[in-house]
This record gives sequence, structure tokens and C-alpha cells, in this order.
Amino acid sequence: MVLRSAYPDVVIPNLSFSDYMLKAMNDKRDKIAIVDAPTGRELTFGDVVDGVIKCASALNKRGLKKGDVMATCASNSPEYLIAIIAAAACGAVTTTCNPRYTAGEIEHQFKNSEPKIVFTIPDNVEKIKEVAKSVKSIKEIYSIGEADSVETYSSMMKEEKGEAFPRPKIDPEEDLVLLPYSSGTTGLPKGVMITHRNIVACLTVARMTHMYPTDCKYTPLPLFHLLGLISAYSALDDGIKHVLEVRFDLQRMFADIEKHKVTIAVAVPPVILAIVHSPLIDKYDLSSLREIYSGAAPLSRKIAEALTKKIGCKVTQAWGMTEAAPICHHNALVTPIESVGEIGVNTKVKILDVGTGQEVGVNQDGEICLKGPQVMKGYYKNPAATSATIDTDGWLHTGDIGHYDENGMIYIIDRLKELIKYKGFQVVPAEIESVLHGHPLITDAAVAGIPDEECGELARGFIMRKDQSLTEKEIHEFMKDKLAKYKQLHGGIEFCDSIPKSPTGKIMRRTLRQKAVEANS
Repeated sequence: MVLRSAYPDVVIPNLSFSDYMLKAMNDKRDKIAIVDAPTGRELTFGDVVDGVIKCASALNKRGLKKGDVMATCASNSPEYLIAIIAAAACGAVTTTCNPRYTAGEIEHQFKNSEPKIVFTIPDNVEKIKEVAKSVKSIKEIYSIGEADSVETYSSMMKEEKGEAFPRPKIDPEEDLVLLPYSSGTTGLPKGVMITHRNIVACLTVARMTHMYPTDCKYTPLPLFHLLGLISAYSALDDGIKHVLEVRFDLQRMFADIEKHKVTIAVAVPPVILAIVHSPLIDKYDLSSLREIYSGAAPLSRKIAEALTKKIGCKVTQAWGMTEAAPICHHNALVTPIESVGEIGVNTKVKILDVGTGQEVGVNQDGEICLKGPQVMKGYYKNPAATSATIDTDGWLHTGDIGHYDENGMIYIIDRLKELIKYKGFQVVPAEIESVLHGHPLITDAAVAGIPDEECGELARGFIMRKDQSLTEKEIHEFMKDKLAKYKQLHGGIEFCDSIPKSPTGKIMRRTLRQKAVEANS
């Protein structure tokens, strides 16, 4: 019942992350590597390599050493990417933090990770200084951008010559390089211990996705999230131009694609949904776009097909998780839209029945478990959470529900923790949402479970509609013959102007549940 990749294992280079990246970039020095979309600033691969060497020297002089933690709490920028590779060259670990977090949320992460140096943005300087009052590990705060009260990244680099310093010895399999935070399958965000080997393995596997030297990649995803970060580093590794946007804006995205002749874009379902429904799409030349990778949440077939029809590009689903650094699969040249592709090289997968924990076979849904070189070392300072997620045989229990077909293609249905338990039946919110997206008058939809004394939980629909004339009764009628009775919206329907989603596109079902409970209390 254990599935293995159809491809032979590949050798993972026994290199630190910084050595791997510098080696990959050094022979392309004169080629454009990064375009900072908001400013139009261009950096060659040589600029990135020289920036890493200078930044590493500067950080070393400021006392950053092996085992120390550096934090990035900033918007997307070339400096963000350079600083992380530089910290890795010092043997330090980088914890990535959402710059939109409140001071309390940042404090929770920083008290656990104990960063010594923090890179932030001008708007966040005062917030980080406030956090530093209670997080005594913080010794230095640097701003990526002009700020009056702290030293800036540019001033730190201005006089730096990039002198060589004693490089620490790195054990790629044991030493950490990244510490992003994830809620995992349950609970508050936890530090995910990503080793040098984890990230090098992911980049090595990502190289198997065919790219042309003339390709141009576009990433509007936040770099604090591992999907955005690996997307950016894989572009540097592939030697292709990468247009880095500070944040998602639909009109700006269209303009960037047209201006830079973008061929590959990485997005999340809400972005793709926005593209499909946008009246702006006909005002821009998007013909260069060959493929869009969608990740972070399931994308319905109807939306994917609508995008392909409008733009003419291929839509490929991507599956990963922070705990797997984050690649879990390999995209075949011909992949069904609903599938996230084949099992990645060097990776094993098995599916466990949610109720019994027994392995199940082809086309049977269950929790996806995987084993491979990309699996995290564990949760930082949290052995209990680690043992609850990685079993004694080394299998990572992903918390994702899905199955594989006769051809070994993997299909993701939803998250285990999102399952709605209705009278003992397991109801998958994403399945209902996919049906709702097929209604011509529904622009977006979310489903969440609300408590019910008799049934356990009831599925409630949160609907954004094109036309105010669309009624709850019409939606129920639309769904009646498309899903089994236990999968219907027994919790009712609520029309809304927006659906709460995380920066990476995941529906915030907890927020919806709380809203529904408060409305009924």
C-alpha cells in the first residue's frame, strides 16, 4: 500500500543551502536574476552573489554566528532573499514572520524563536522596537528601506567590502537553516525546523519541472510563507528571470505579465478566482503566460478550466506544506487539472483511513502520509507536537485528506481539521465549495461546520453573489442533485461581501464558524 515515485531517486547534493545557491548562481553573473516590480530595479545573478557575500560579512561582524536566529518581518524585496542566504552562510537560522502581524502575534513567535537580529520595513520599526522590550534576545533591528530610528540594510552594506570570515562547518542533515511558523494539523503556530538538506532537496526536485532559459517567473506571494520563498529561490536556482512583486494587486499583476513577458506565474486560488472574474483581463496582453501554478489550497476544476479558456495557459495544481519544505509531489507533463501530480522523487506516500488508521488503496480517501528528504526535523522546542506529527517510523502525517488513482496521481480533497462531522458522516468543505463555484451567479464561496446538538456539526455556506436576486432556495435547489443528502448545507446559507482568507489564500474557516456561532447566540 506504500506508493513510491515512478522516477528513480536523485542524488541530493551534500551542500549547505548558501553553498548550493552560490554555486547555482555564480556562472550566470551577467544575466538578470530579479526584477523588483514596484521600482523596476533589476539585479543580475552577479549582484545577488556579491550581495550575499557582503551581507554575510556584515552579519558576521555584528556577531551573528552558527545556531543564532535572525528574523525577517518584512515585505517582499530582493534584500529579503539575499539576507536569508547570507545568514545561512553564517550558520544562522532565519525565522520568517508576517509583517502584518500584531505586536502580540510577533511577540509570540519571537519569544519562542529568540532572534538576535531582525530585518523589518520602515512601517514596522516601532512595532518591532516595542516587541524587543519583552523579547530580550533581540540585539539589532535593521530596516529594509529608509528609517530614522534604526540602521538600514543599505547603510549596513554601504561600506562593506565582503571580507572573508571563518565559515562554520555545516551538517546539512542536522543543522537548521529556516524556522517558519505553521499551525500544523492543530493548535497555535509552531516553529518548523527546516534543515539545509530539506531545502536543498526541495530545490533539487523543483529543477525537474522543465524550464527554458528564456522563462520569466512571477511571484506575488509573500516570502514569509515557504511557498513564496521556495518559488523565489527555485527561480534563482533555475537561472531564470524572476519578477518579484511586493504584494498581490490584480491590475498590477496583469501589467507586470504584459511588461516583462512573464511565462510562469505562481498563485493561490483566490488570485485565480479574481483573474477569472476580472473585467480588466481583456485590457492586457497576457499571451506570454504559459503556465500558472496554483498552491496552498484546493482549486476547483471549473475555475481552472475557466482560466484556461480566458487566457489559454495551462493551470497546474501544486501541493505542499511547510512541514515538507514545502514540496510533496512532482508535476507530470500531462496532469489532470484536479490532481497535484505524481509522487515526488525520493518520496514515499501512504493513505490512512481517518477512522481506523489502516492503510487504504486506490481511489480511497484518507490522510496522506509521506516520507522523504524534504520532511522537517520537527517542531522547535516542542517534542510533543513533533511526535504527534511524525511517527516512530518517520512518516509525516500531513493532515491533508486525499487519494491516488490507478496512474499514481495524487488528489487533495481538504484538510483533516476542516472535516465536518455530520451524524457520523465526514463532510469535506472543499467538495461543496467546488459545486457552489459552478453556479453562474456565485463569485466565491466558503463552507464551514457549525455546532449542532443533534447532528454534531452542520455545513453552513458563505456566499458571494453576482446578483442580489439569487436566493438561498435557488442555491439549495442547485445543489440538491449534485451532492448526497448528508453533504447539503443543513446549516443554512449566509450572503456576504467578502470571505476571510489568509495571505496565502486559505479560507479562514475558524473565523466563519465563530461568526456563525455569535450570530446564533
